[in-house]
Amino acid sequence: MIIKAEQFLKSRIKEYYEKNFISVPNIEKREFGYGIYNKKILDRNIAFKNDYELNTFLRERVPFYLSYSVAYYELPDAKPTSAKKLLKNDFIFEYDADDIPTPCKKTHDSWICPKCKEEGKGHTQKCPKCNSRTEISEWICDKCLDATKKQTKRLYNILTYELGFSEQEIKITFSGHKGFHTKIISPKIENIKQNERIELMDYITEEGLNFKELGFVPDEKGSIKFLGEKLGKSQKYLNFIKTVLESNDATELLKYFDPNTSTQTLNKLVNNKKEALESLEKGKFYRPRKESVDLWYNLLENLKESQKLYVDRQTTIDMYKIIRVPNTIHGGAMLLSKEVKIDKISDFNPFEEASIYKDGTLKIHLKKVPRLLLNREIFGPYENEIVELPNNIATYFLAKGVADEAIL
Repeated sequence: MIIKAEQFLKSRIKEYYEKNFISVPNIEKREFGYGIYNKKILDRNIAFKNDYELNTFLRERVPFYLSYSVAYYELPDAKPTSAKKLLKNDFIFEYDADDIPTPCKKTHDSWICPKCKEEGKGHTQKCPKCNSRTEISEWICDKCLDATKKQTKRLYNILTYELGFSEQEIKITFSGHKGFHTKIISPKIENIKQNERIELMDYITEEGLNFKELGFVPDEKGSIKFLGEKLGKSQKYLNFIKTVLESNDATELLKYFDPNTSTQTLNKLVNNKKEALESLEKGKFYRPRKESVDLWYNLLENLKESQKLYVDRQTTIDMYKIIRVPNTIHGGAMLLSKEVKIDKISDFNPFEEASIYKDGTLKIHLKKVPRLLLNREIFGPYENEIVELPNNIATYFLAKGVADEAIL
């Protein structure tokens, strides 16, 4: 028996919601939105009085997507937004794997020119043959998701060690497809305005960070002296530098310094590592050579780039954003939005821990799929063929729109 993708997926979603009860804290103060097959938001400005109303909706309407507001309102279903009467907000950060420039994108993503049909791998925006705008096919693999995990952990460290939020105030949730949401639920931040959100984002992403303003300034002799307080980002970058100085040879150091830095200068740093570390403790930077005044500034800028956060800026700034409801299905991947503890995130495997259909196999008709690492296994490439796959991978391809039917 052949079943079209939309019909098959909807039956699976219905089965999940009939067996599971979804609960949302402060549900009566949230705005909700839902989506259908191939459309994430069909309607919003919806409200539910309690969890029972919500679950009745899920079982009767069987949405492919369900989102709720990071804001709390007095009248969550009112229109326009200004009539909702904002009470407070959670603070949300979002990482999507397709926003992070991982090397694997050059192998599994591709482009095609709709005009001349030229095609290739990667993210070429304009056709090299006719200069027309290309259409890009993006994919997510395990390596992409691992990159979002590292970014999420880096953000968590900033929120806790630099900004002082507690573990209890931070909730991390797998989005159900491409990455993670990090939410701060705290009275310390629930009433800040949009301009304050922008300032906080600038701090976290180090937008416009000036190392001289942090206290890394040249003294009257031209050497570089640290004058900043031993807290926050000043201390953070001092610790980075100490870690770099622990490198054993010039080749290793060259990964961090400007590539034009001479081997002689780097060797002198290695040979005088103890003196360089002692200078840091005294609040000064060791200068291996007279001409190396900018040596440390180059290092700081390189360290800043290595710590770059690819967080979705607009999601954080938008006070009226709606995001995936935890424990609901993301219809574009058939995976659950699921809370993850920070100490478990490195080992989190969405195809095992967020899949609603893991057991057994399913035959599907695939159009075109590149070679992908999913669930720590290699799948593909496939093109216009019937393939029998594990249930979680097969439903994922159906949801992605690259398989048009299931064969039972």
